[in-house]
Amino acid sequence: MERKNKVFLICKLSVLFSFSEVFCLDFSYNGALTQTYLQTTGNQSDKDSTTFPNTDEGSWKFTEMLLGGSFEINEKLRIGAQAISRVYGNYGNYDLSLDWGYADYRHNEYIGLRLGKVKYALGIYNESRDVDSARTSILLSQGIYDEGNRSFVTATNGASIYGSFEKDKFGVLDYQFTLGNIDIPKDFVMNEFLGINGLWDSGRFEGKWLAGMHLEYSAPWGSKLDGLKLGFSHSEFRADAGITTDAPIPNVPANYDFTYDISTTIFSVEYTQYKYTLGGEFMFRQLGPDVPDNVISNYQAVNITAWDILLDELTRDQRAYYLFGAYQVTEKYSAQLMWSSIDHRNRSESDSDIYTLSHRYDWTENIVTKAEYHHMYDEDGQWGLFLARIGYTF
Repeated sequence: MERKNKVFLICKLSVLFSFSEVFCLDFSYNGALTQTYLQTTGNQSDKDSTTFPNTDEGSWKFTEMLLGGSFEINEKLRIGAQAISRVYGNYGNYDLSLDWGYADYRHNEYIGLRLGKVKYALGIYNESRDVDSARTSILLSQGIYDEGNRSFVTATNGASIYGSFEKDKFGVLDYQFTLGNIDIPKDFVMNEFLGINGLWDSGRFEGKWLAGMHLEYSAPWGSKLDGLKLGFSHSEFRADAGITTDAPIPNVPANYDFTYDISTTIFSVEYTQYKYTLGGEFMFRQLGPDVPDNVISNYQAVNITAWDILLDELTRDQRAYYLFGAYQVTEKYSAQLMWSSIDHRNRSESDSDIYTLSHRYDWTENIVTKAEYHHMYDEDGQWGLFLARIGYTF
């Protein structure tokens, strides 16, 4: 969330002999509070609970509180930060943390530099995913923008270089290159996978480094393709990881370390014309652990079934894709229909097709309500998830 809603000028008057000068800092702040109710219908399997909380009796455990602000030191330099407190099912515990915070130096339209905990682009919606008022739906496609992984993919501790190339005839090309590492929370989704498997008492993942790039093209204003946006994202991530077993097993190490790599590529398209917005994204992701040979041989020697489950969960060739269409019915009411699919290429039983219908109504400029239903088809059958949200922004 990075918008300027409230602006103040903080000024200092200096007088030196007969010379006076006024120094001003342009300060802006913004914030948001969203409360969401969730309830599942049908037979939701345990493996789905890592993406959608298991809430057959209903739950209010989907809350986000955001507060951000920034100083414009001069025309080129800005310093900003945002704090967050959130809970989403088993993720988060209303703890207050730094969502992002960095110094931003924009030399010119072609190049700028951000240093600190910088937001990084992953698809065309990751940087704006916390701005609930910017979209019709409550949830983005969970195959790509998993809410359980939000703290993992929001920002990078490091630096990013960014800029724009704009030509009236050809349109606008924005770019961003990011390098740093990631703070991985204790409730990282991979730890939950290990817990579901039952053998591993605890997991440890520490971000080692991340490198990412994002290119985004917008068609020329006023042209026949005005409203068209194309995006390409790619990131490479490596973590240091560790496993601790809850019970000693003969000839098998109780504790061991390994590295874990995640490679992600996303192609994006969005087209807005009149009251319609159409779009979709395709993601290809590879995940793989580099486990020491002696650990693999020892586990295979005693024929532990859960070891195969671990490799199946941690090693993936994953695809996720979706299409959506939104329509602004009236000035205050909009609706959206989305189809999304998650495909683990026969390496996991959590493949699914999801159909989502979303409604949004703007009561005032600051208060928005939404209702949304997800209908899932997976290998265990069908089930649904209903969400209702009220949000306040300032």
